[in-house]
Amino acid sequence: MPRKKKVKPIVIKEDLPPEPSEESFEFILPEGEVGEQNAPFWRRAVAYVIDVFIFYFTFFQIFIAIYLPKVGFNLEEVDLVEQYVAASPDAALRLFVGLVVASFVLLFYFMILEVSFGTTIGKKLMGLRVSGKLNYINTFLRNLTKSVFVFLLPIDIIGIFLYGRRFTESLSKTKVIYHNKLSVEYGVWY
Repeated sequence: MPRKKKVKPIVIKEDLPPEPSEESFEFILPEGEVGEQNAPFWRRAVAYVIDVFIFYFTFFQIFIAIYLPKVGFNLEEVDLVEQYVAASPDAALRLFVGLVVASFVLLFYFMILEVSFGTTIGKKLMGLRVSGKLNYINTFLRNLTKSVFVFLLPIDIIGIFLYGRRFTESLSKTKVIYHNKLSVEYGVWY
């Protein structure tokens, strides 16, 4: 009877773990998860713009529709805000109060989403998340210059270029992380 020839299976080398050797290797792993890094400024800026657009086209429009008629501002009768302020002595104060309230609503948008999910819609779309101890006090501190004190945001942004995070993030001990989804995952065999 003829003997059957042993056929070796075809094996692709990349699928196999490396052959053990007597050499020793030192692995230096990055801190945090593989593929995470400080968020680039442009990603943070785009995420902020997305969040502000979402806020403007949802919450702010609802706020305008409810608040302005209650304080006597009729959008159909008044073409310019200056005319409205000139027609009523306390109109400027009412508009200012409305803007402050809207700023706090924006602050609460950031706070609630960051505490609940660790990210906002804009950050999620840009692959960003907030790391650190996320509670309402810390998220309040870190988002003050993005909403209520927006005039201080340019000063706060300087911290990104100097230290890799905004000054308010340093105060709140939080940081925005970019999770690179295209990063290579490494397996270790032993």
